[in-house]
Amino acid sequence: MDAGTGKQGPDVEGRIRVLHLIHTLERGGAEQILVSWFKSGGSEQFAYEVCCLFRGGPHEATITKAGIPVHIAGMRNPLDLAGLRRAARIIKQAQPDIIHTQLRYADLVGPLLARWTGCRHVLSTIQNTADHYFEPGLAIGRAEALLYKWGSKLFPRNYVACSEAVAKDIERHMGNKVPVWVVSNAVDCDRLIAEIKHDPQQVRSQLGLPDDAVVYISVGRLEYQKGHSDLLQAFAQVKAHSPRAVLLLAGEGSLRSQLEAQADELGLEESVIFLGERSDVPELVNASDVVVCSSLYEGLPVAIAEAMALGAPVLATRVGGVPQLIEAEVRGIVVEPGQVDALAAQMQRLYDDEPLRKRLGEAAKKFIREHFDISLMIQGYEDVYRQMLE
Repeated sequence: MDAGTGKQGPDVEGRIRVLHLIHTLERGGAEQILVSWFKSGGSEQFAYEVCCLFRGGPHEATITKAGIPVHIAGMRNPLDLAGLRRAARIIKQAQPDIIHTQLRYADLVGPLLARWTGCRHVLSTIQNTADHYFEPGLAIGRAEALLYKWGSKLFPRNYVACSEAVAKDIERHMGNKVPVWVVSNAVDCDRLIAEIKHDPQQVRSQLGLPDDAVVYISVGRLEYQKGHSDLLQAFAQVKAHSPRAVLLLAGEGSLRSQLEAQADELGLEESVIFLGERSDVPELVNASDVVVCSSLYEGLPVAIAEAMALGAPVLATRVGGVPQLIEAEVRGIVVEPGQVDALAAQMQRLYDDEPLRKRLGEAAKKFIREHFDISLMIQGYEDVYRQMLE
């Protein structure tokens, strides 16, 4: 939908209006959560709209099809004041009771847009460890970190943390006087199962994989956060002893060419497949033997939860909310981030032990359905909305 053209329908009258403010609807964890949320529905007490600050993306059509209005402010860059004014017009027309921001830039400008448009309530979901927002480092520069910290104090808002670990981080940076709820990220278990249309062997054949290959897959943006360089080094150790090993990397990002060069240097050009962005991730996971997450920091990674919901054995680094998902040796295996040798050792262990893979996958699937289904997350957020308006 073009900027400023969306209008609320007559059925919105009397319902709590929530506008989700997000950068884009490209493929990513926060964006996927919105897709799962809107496809699953929610309480009839709420009416939702989405405003993308920069552009839409592949998820836009899916959300629109679910009956949720999507508006595009069309900002060209973060300093595009004309784009911010377009966003303000969209918000003013929607007249939300709550602006719910997702991701750093939206968190930063959301309270400002709320003041411009007269919206009294802002909720920001923190989708990563708070250091990713408040501390300069490889993720963000010093100026951006200071701006976020300054903006958070100048324009107070409510926070939702996507995991207990993230909640503790927010309180460490902002103090315990800032309202923080915990609503864990979740997945639509039924949707994931329904998206599997092909037999695993068919998928493997389409990818040109040998019938006897032991397939590892990593799903995520090819960015520093995801630790792919460590994963390639670890996989090189596995490949030296296990010739049937194959590694799939599903995702796109700024480090792709650098990671491809690293794979070539390690002699892995024939056994590491860069798949790029994929819309069939559930089928790829279902056709793989082990899911690996080598992240250096996370909030509560949706890719891991989705893999577990599909019954895949997961090996992940112990970051952010990962321990909420994976009880070590029960629902998966965890190693410390940045420990290449430990990661390689556990990858080799899973290569060698098929019964272990099966046991971990079955336990993971049962746990996610009982504790991290999307319906529980929607209920959690709608409870927060009600409390904010009391």
